[in-house]
Amino acid sequence: MHGPSLLEARSRATQLTAFVVRMVGLEVRHRLKQLDSLRILPNSIRRFLVDEHVPAASMTLVPDVKGSDFVRLLETPTRETLDYWILKGERSVWPAVTGLRMRCAVEIELERSYQIVRTLRASGLKRSTSVAAGASQMSVSILKRRTTTGQGHGQGQDIQGQEG
Repeated sequence: MHGPSLLEARSRATQLTAFVVRMVGLEVRHRLKQLDSLRILPNSIRRFLVDEHVPAASMTLVPDVKGSDFVRLLETPTRETLDYWILKGERSVWPAVTGLRMRCAVEIELERSYQIVRTLRASGLKRSTSVAAGASQMSVSILKRRTTTGQGHGQGQDIQGQEG
């Protein structure tokens, strides 16, 4: 708080070392991004070392403020001005409500799926066996449904090829 700042208190050697460390860190980060963009970086390393960037447009909601509104910003707030700014904020959000709902729905579904996988892992089931077993059970049930409804190759035959 008092006295010289940390930058001024550092010696030239310390400042030079900090600069070199920062540049090396930036270079390593840059090279990792390059390897990731070329799909050379293994997923195990990628998961821990590369920042995840979600390729989507960000949503910044800003009310449409006119020149006359800046005077209102400097006034002492009254119930009327609060109602005005609340309505102004609501109107700026209305066009984006559908996009917000979709993003929230995706986020909620991802969280729900994550919790299911987490529960399965906690109960001792391995993901690969449970997924494979679930897929094979689903395939058998679909195959049974198709063959008994006449949609399979042998109309009216069950899985073993016997008349049903």
